[in-house]
Amino acid sequence: MSDEGLTHYNNEGSEAPRGVVLTALPSKQPHAPALGCPCGASKGGGETNCKGREKMFDIALVGSGGMMPLHNRFLSSALLRFEGRMLLIDCGEGAQVSIKQIGWGFKTIDCICLTHFHADHVTGLPGLLLSIGHSGREEPLTIIGPIGVAHIVKSLCVVVGELPFDIEFVEIPKEGLACFLVSLL
Repeated sequence: MSDEGLTHYNNEGSEAPRGVVLTALPSKQPHAPALGCPCGASKGGGETNCKGREKMFDIALVGSGGMMPLHNRFLSSALLRFEGRMLLIDCGEGAQVSIKQIGWGFKTIDCICLTHFHADHVTGLPGLLLSIGHSGREEPLTIIGPIGVAHIVKSLCVVVGELPFDIEFVEIPKEGLACFLVSLL
């Protein structure tokens, strides 16, 4: 991972410019044998000395500009990384450039969530999908968004051609999208 030249913030940080990496402070997962605790206790197991397992996730604001990309601020995109997998929220123009700059790679982006279809949130998709394809990914990629997301993505990607992976679409009514995104975390 190459974070050279980036400023790191934790949850006490202030406004973060494009390309900074936000690292969440660890949160404790409670001991819950009935649910299958991370300590390995099985369902129905008794109390142990488990204190829970710390989990961390990183967020990179790969784009924070609006309507027009600037030399130091690409369009709306945020990349979440957790336990080696990534989720991209929106894909504005320049997203692939910022992702390349932070050095997290493209192959482990498993899901792209589009909040809405304004151009400043979706125009980075064709180039990003090509970069993901060139990274060696063969597993299906999921794209989630409001109803119509499949049509929008297919229309944008006419210039992409054949990808080495399938795209699975999940369309969610606009009023349910925020709740769905929160449930992924």
